Amino acid sequence: MQNFSISRLHTSHGIFKLKGVLHFNTQAKAYIFVHQLQIMASDGWIELQIHHPHTQRLIKVLYNDLASHLDLNI
Repeated sequence: MQNFSISRLHTSHGIFKLKGVLHFNTQAKAYIFVHQLQIMASDGWIELQIHHPHTQRLIKVLYNDLASHLDLNI
């Protein structure tokens, strides 16, 4: 497992700050687990509740941008 932290991820859905873990299985396939997610708002960073269903859907939407940023072939 490998921790990651991204200070600014620019996407078509907004600007995000993320922390999480990369987990590699025996076939060297990477899985991304996000533990902290914040979105840039007009007044600064807003932390999103990671277990909220809307946040979970957002993480799925951001998955390809995140994988590309982390330079993963998923």
